[in-house]
Order: sequence, then structure tokens, then C-alpha cells
Amino acid sequence: MLEVAGSHLWLENVAVDPARQRAGLGRALMRFVGGEALRRGLPEVRLLTNERMERNLAFYARLGFAELERREEKGFRRVYMAIPAERLAG
Repeated sequence: MLEVAGSHLWLENVAVDPARQRAGLGRALMRFVGGEALRRGLPEVRLLTNERMERNLAFYARLGFAELERREEKGFRRVYMAIPAERLAG
């Protein structure tokens, strides 16, 4: 789910069925998100993930996301990340 949030596109949720992982679908979805941000005239994509989701953090880092901050919310340690839409769209 995507949502415009100020000057960036907020990526609320993205997932690939475990049976279909490692086939490039996650990267394709993320390129789509970057393209959608550009189509909407937004220069940046942001998201968050749980601090314990090490595979997610590594995946987003490989794509080029930068960590903005870590904070606790509702009992969860969350990691906020951002990337220029143009870089994500590839």
C-alpha cells in the first residue's frame, strides 16, 4: 500500500509469498514503487521495518535505502528508512 505523505511516498507494506522469493519479485515491486513516486512528482520513498527484521534491513540497504532513525513505538523498535525515488526506480 502506498500513501503520499508530505514530500515523499510512504510504502506501508510490501511482501512476496515465501514460495516465490529469490526470483527478483521484491526488487521488481520496489522499482515499481520508485517509478510510482516519480509519476506522482515525489522525490523520495520512505518506509519502516522492525529492528528485528534483519533480512528486511539488509534487503533495503542493498537497494540503497538510508536509515533515518530508530525509535520505539507501541512496544516495537522501528527503523525508518528513505531512498531517492529515482535511485529506487533504477
